[in-house]
Amino acid sequence: MNRKIYIYALVIFAISQLASFAQSNINISAGMPVKQGDSVFYIIDRPQYVISISKYLSVANWAAWHLDKNDYGKTGRTSERFITDTTLPIQYYRATHSDYTNSGYDRGHLVPSNERTSTKEANNATFYLTNIVPQTPDLNRLVWYQFEKYCKTLAVDSNYTLYIVAGGVYNDSSWMNEKIAIPDSCWKVALLVSNKNTLSDVDSTTQTIAIMMPNINGLKGKKWTQYITSVRNVEKATGYDFFNALPINIQDAIETKVYKIKPEPAKKKKKK
Repeated sequence: MNRKIYIYALVIFAISQLASFAQSNINISAGMPVKQGDSVFYIIDRPQYVISISKYLSVANWAAWHLDKNDYGKTGRTSERFITDTTLPIQYYRATHSDYTNSGYDRGHLVPSNERTSTKEANNATFYLTNIVPQTPDLNRLVWYQFEKYCKTLAVDSNYTLYIVAGGVYNDSSWMNEKIAIPDSCWKVALLVSNKNTLSDVDSTTQTIAIMMPNINGLKGKKWTQYITSVRNVEKATGYDFFNALPINIQDAIETKVYKIKPEPAKKKKKK
């Protein structure tokens, strides 16, 4: 059986099993990521996002969220201390704020704090440690943050609606405090829907954008655009199928493209 068709069948099954929230949570309306053989995970369903937690890695497999200009507000960052997520089953390790202290790794948001500033409740939700992965300071504060700012430009200035999924790749099996897996790299994929359209209007011309960034230090001077790839390449690296609520032919068309940044208009020289 064709892999894409097989994965699509898994998607239909997964969504049918989780229909209680899959039909109502806008954050996964473009599709919930699925992977063949991925069976030991826990789904966190919140109004602000949907997150899959790996029992074996003690960290998120992925986080999915919907983003538009209405998600930005004046609330700002509501917390400096991160929250242990007690909604996790007792069989899962519940990360604590102190797990990251003096580890050499930042508490890296998947769903960014600044993309949930419309209300205090929305921003608080981003500080659950289930929404956090270990990221090097250079990744978290530099190129990863640069891309977050670009997403804000798309949502606020260009009026796009974004359907985003983010997570990490775990190949080296490195661990923080022997409890929490450290990703080798971090990725993010986004489906860009223009302000006049909805998901039903997505076609082969719709844009997607994907990044895959190494989780290392030494990234000073790098630009986030150096890490642009295709959604299909991220699928190959992670094993997940994204945006699977779309027809397969549309997925094939939009996920194989590599996003191109439009050059900024040349600045006019001032007359002397």
